[in-house]
Amino acid sequence: NCSAKNGGGIAVWKNATLDENVLIKGCTATDNGGGVFVTYNASNTSYGQLTIQGNAKIEDCSAAYGGGIYTDNISVIAVTMTGNASVINCLAKASGDVTGGAVYSNAKFTANGNVLFSGNDVQSANSGAIIAADGSYGNVTISGGTFVSNSSSNSFAKAGSCSITLDGGYFNKAVDGATVKSGYVFGANPNTSAEDKAAYALGCIYKVVAP
Repeated sequence: NCSAKNGGGIAVWKNATLDENVLIKGCTATDNGGGVFVTYNASNTSYGQLTIQGNAKIEDCSAAYGGGIYTDNISVIAVTMTGNASVINCLAKASGDVTGGAVYSNAKFTANGNVLFSGNDVQSANSGAIIAADGSYGNVTISGGTFVSNSSSNSFAKAGSCSITLDGGYFNKAVDGATVKSGYVFGANPNTSAEDKAAYALGCIYKVVAP
């Protein structure tokens, strides 16, 4: 059994790599990062820099925020997913807030290569697989990978079930005649623009923007 307040599987506050066939499975956190919590040390002198690559997998993990991965709010913290790395069937449990079934990023998060986000879920109406959090450092860049069957408790978000593939950082599937033109959504209200509406309907990526 792997469980903790933050980082049910592991907590990272230095340079670290999850490589090849590393598996973090069935881990839970009461607060942040069911699988992985990327943070800094108590003296604020060491900062998490995590690479998830090869066939590394985070699976069946849960937390209130960031079912698979949660990054703390410090500019130099960074997570990169590449190769065939995946986050599968993770759950963000908090309700009434933005939560991130697979990833909640307060810092820099990058995904490329053949990464996979599949079957991740949230219990909040305003969330999807990945959250780029509001603030100075929440920064998500996606230039490759596949999103399949991620969902939200919101009935509108569930409609598309996020069965899409990313191509060069752009969604290549249109919803209601709209194509999302970036890897994450600018705008807090999913009904204010065609692009926001399309991404929200897919339940994939949602960027929180201050009012």
